[in-house]
Amino acid sequence: MTFSDPSAGHYTATFPQLRDWGLIWDTYDPAVHGAHRMPHFYTVARHENWWGSAVQMDVLLVLAKKHGIPVAWITPAQTLSSLAAAGADHDDKLAVLVESEDGIQALCRLKLEECTDEWIAGEVEAGEKAMAAWSDGHREAAACLAVAGVEQMLHNLTHVSRGRGAHKRLQKAGTKKPNDYLPKHQYVLAPLRSHLIWVTRYSVSHGGDR
Repeated sequence: MTFSDPSAGHYTATFPQLRDWGLIWDTYDPAVHGAHRMPHFYTVARHENWWGSAVQMDVLLVLAKKHGIPVAWITPAQTLSSLAAAGADHDDKLAVLVESEDGIQALCRLKLEECTDEWIAGEVEAGEKAMAAWSDGHREAAACLAVAGVEQMLHNLTHVSRGRGAHKRLQKAGTKKPNDYLPKHQYVLAPLRSHLIWVTRYSVSHGGDR
């Protein structure tokens, strides 16, 4: 079995082409097809960590929406493959994440190092604090720090105003259906509902008011 990049030789792309090419790109599995370089247009419609996972978009969406797993950017392709192959129970997914923790942490650190723009310096600092807590074994605290650190960015991306009920409005933003042509943006937001429900419960149980 071979893999052929349908975008090879193209220097421009239409939205329908990106949609159709993506369906073929999503079938690429290095274990089956051998090593192939990521296509030039791939990151227009997909996140780079998806390349080589061979996980279909609908499965990625379930991982993000139902299980609250951030599938964009920071979950390695091999981990995504393992998550897709694991049982449907949430504990089965968590077991994969725990097993892959070192690889996920390494990719998180790499992505933080790539964030050099001054306008997100505060978010990067918060991310570094979250990583420090995570490395020390404080997973729940790290999760809360991570969400709190990017909260303003989430409001900017979703155009959701702050104030009473903001978390519920952010949760709703995470339930939107991905765009058929450029779907990757919504996959960033898809875990929001699961994450914010958990963070709200954690905050209340620890004396918070949201």
